[in-house]
Amino acid sequence: METFRPPGAINFSCSNLADTWNRWTQKLKNYLIASEKDKKPDGVKIAILLNLLGDEGTDIFNTFKSENGKSIEKFDDVLEMFTNYCIPRRNVVFERFKFFSCSQQEGQQVDNYLTELKTLASTCDFGDQEEGLIRDRVVLGIRDMSLQERLLRESDLTLKKAAEFLRASEASKHQIESVKSASKVHEIQKNRDKNSKGTASYTKNSASDTVFNCQKCGKEHKKLKCPAYGKICSKCKRKNHFAAVCKTVKKNYRSVNNLENDNSSNSGMNLFIDSVTEQVNNDMLIVNSLDSMWLKKIDVENNMIEFKLDTGAEINVLPLSVYKSMCLPLKCTLSKTNITLVSYGNFKLNPEGELILNCSVNQYHKVPLKFVVVNVSSRPILGLSACQKLNLIKKN
Repeated sequence: METFRPPGAINFSCSNLADTWNRWTQKLKNYLIASEKDKKPDGVKIAILLNLLGDEGTDIFNTFKSENGKSIEKFDDVLEMFTNYCIPRRNVVFERFKFFSCSQQEGQQVDNYLTELKTLASTCDFGDQEEGLIRDRVVLGIRDMSLQERLLRESDLTLKKAAEFLRASEASKHQIESVKSASKVHEIQKNRDKNSKGTASYTKNSASDTVFNCQKCGKEHKKLKCPAYGKICSKCKRKNHFAAVCKTVKKNYRSVNNLENDNSSNSGMNLFIDSVTEQVNNDMLIVNSLDSMWLKKIDVENNMIEFKLDTGAEINVLPLSVYKSMCLPLKCTLSKTNITLVSYGNFKLNPEGELILNCSVNQYHKVPLKFVVVNVSSRPILGLSACQKLNLIKKN
């Protein structure tokens, strides 16, 4: 028989109880329908409700009384009683103040901003004027002044037209950035091919006898006869060159296979994807990714995401496509980051931003973790510190 995951218990002491309750009841109703328990008697559904709410919810239920035509023996009435408990009577003036004060945040996408405005408007009792007021707030609240000016020129502007125009403008900006980025990468690749690392200079003594001045061992020898091949450098611990010609001798490298917590600032750090590298003052931390994948599904703001657990990484990475597919609270928006990611081949990638998300394993206590969102096609990565905080690994 197919099973469905029920919603977890609610923290009735949380700061945004009203939003949490609305989202939780939506999940509860979906769970009851999917598991065909919505057809059960009221007593059974009330028992399911209290079981899911836990001890705190049961204590609150015990304070309810059957009055004003409402019965504690009817499921819908009990659900309404909990709703009245979690969602106090709204102050319409204050709700409208929040709506008219809502402006697009830096890095916030148009669709996220529209969703936030519609959510705020739902508690303002605007009536038939709701769509028009949302349109006005969109025009006045967007960050791009040039787009605002163009929208103000439209005499018959509707919310739908404004949203379509802003989405198209946002998409074109991303496309232009992608073209610029691709051109930059192409130029880097050309320079890299022209002056590729480790290219040996050589002199041809005869048609069949080519001698190289090898940059891997510092000696002259024939092709494929390098004595450094397979050897490990005593300076950087990498293969296929001698310490005498090591290009990293002037840098101070620290291995982070057994990584300790570092309180260094994240400002302006460079992080490599594949071999993740973080610049810390004059030192360089080198992180080698795992040879084989260790995967684990993690609950991220009630979204089940499969991560690669990388004990050699100091950063948690979410691909942009995964981030967009997630159903996140309105407060979970991207903020600007100074981190720069560098892929294999020294190609720099600028993240879309960073954000804090609550994560848990098997519905245990939630842990706030920082994620960097990157526009790449890869698997989400959970770094060492996050793995330790979620008790996925332990230090001996």
